[in-house]
Amino acid sequence: MIIETSNLTKKYSNKVTALNNVSLSIDTGIFGLLGRNGSGKTTLMRILTTLIEPTGGTASILGMDITPANKTQIKRSIGYLPQEFGFYKEFTVSEIM
Repeated sequence: MIIETSNLTKKYSNKVTALNNVSLSIDTGIFGLLGRNGSGKTTLMRILTTLIEPTGGTASILGMDITPANKTQIKRSIGYLPQEFGFYKEFTVSEIM
């Protein structure tokens, strides 16, 4: 599988649970992510793109576990255009290019 999650959970500090034990497998091809406002779509994408870390569970892209150790390699392997976008503050210009 290209993207896999198992029991993925994200709880924010304000005790809001954005994701609760989400398990999915996505193979190659085109897919869409649909859901109501506040259903966790953006949170899921932010976890998959290493912008935030899950509270629990696991996720992988191209067989690489989404962990801080794999963050750079994962970012080089995927493309993501969020609803609201801008440059990432933690990267230098050369890292973005």
